[in-house]
Amino acid sequence: MTGPAPRLTVLTATRNRAHLLPRLAASLRDQDIAAGDVEWLVVDDGSTDGTSSCLEGQAARAEPTTGPVPLRSLRLPPGGKHRALNAGFEAARGAWIMVVHSDDWLVPGALQAALEVLDRDPPDDVFAVIFPL
Repeated sequence: MTGPAPRLTVLTATRNRAHLLPRLAASLRDQDIAAGDVEWLVVDDGSTDGTSSCLEGQAARAEPTTGPVPLRSLRLPPGGKHRALNAGFEAARGAWIMVVHSDDWLVPGALQAALEVLDRDPPDDVFAVIFPL
């Protein structure tokens, strides 16, 4: 991916959740935000259920013409969610990271609300933000 870094990375660690990822992907495609503000980074922790194929299909649908949140993915050998999240933290391009689990989805307006909070110029010592919706 080229261009400026996104303001926010939505990070999802997953293993054998191919059946759930399309719902999360659809909720990200339905967000009303500017293209380039957010990326979705999925770290696959050694799935054996077709998660890789699912992610390839979702990435093709996440092109700028079909939604505001492009998808990147990493595949690791099985090592546990903590290792997958750590790899995601290292690979994230966004200035901020929002962890969203593979069995979750975002309600309409969730990413816009998150970006608005980040735009409020939080102090340098903020390391976590929780968004009530």
